[in-house]
Amino acid sequence: MSSTPATGDRRSSGRRCTPVAAAPPLAACPTPAPGDAVASRMRSLFAIEKGSRLLQAAKQSRLSEIRVLLAAGVDVGATDGDGLTALHWAARNGQVEMAECLLAAGADVDARDLSNWTPLYWAAKQGQLEVANILLSAGADLEARDKWQNTPVFLAAMTGHVDVLRLLVASCADLNAREEHETTPLHWAAYNGHAGAAAALLELGAEKRARNRSGRTPLDEAREWSDQQLTDMLS
Repeated sequence: MSSTPATGDRRSSGRRCTPVAAAPPLAACPTPAPGDAVASRMRSLFAIEKGSRLLQAAKQSRLSEIRVLLAAGVDVGATDGDGLTALHWAARNGQVEMAECLLAAGADVDARDLSNWTPLYWAAKQGQLEVANILLSAGADLEARDKWQNTPVFLAAMTGHVDVLRLLVASCADLNAREEHETTPLHWAAYNGHAGAAAALLELGAEKRARNRSGRTPLDEAREWSDQQLTDMLS
């Protein structure tokens, strides 16, 4: 990703977009002083135990414990049984300061879980706009593909999170990307009945008449809902 704002990048729709500028290096996360008793006890733990505590603290949004563990030298790349890192959990839960602390400590912005989802996927799925912006500024890959060849913009379309969808597309995500069945984000917005997401995609230049591998268009998906507003905009 470019580290300087571009004047505009063109995708197949002919629209213009501006890659997110790289943020200045994050300041080190405030952590307990070296002599702090709790941090000292944490340092004595085995690496696997520290990693387990980090993941549990991230899952439960306990930032103060995260700071202690960072001071104790925890491995920020530790993963749980689903392959999720602490940064995945911060993105999933919308924990802005936690995400910044983990990134400053060297967390991989494009770490993959067992579905090949990066933290940006989780921010898109959960509608976590602020965290999504932080991840993009840290260089998150807009076009990272998961096991089914989705990209993060698919998740925002599937779940109807319009603000995140607009951020991703404005940052140069391909809104006409195709997954393994040749389905587009607009197909998914229509399939899940998200009129707002469908309207945003159309406004941004999505291909209304795109056909997937089964020959279905977004309008075909919308008709399953008997939603006149959705059907009208895709007709």
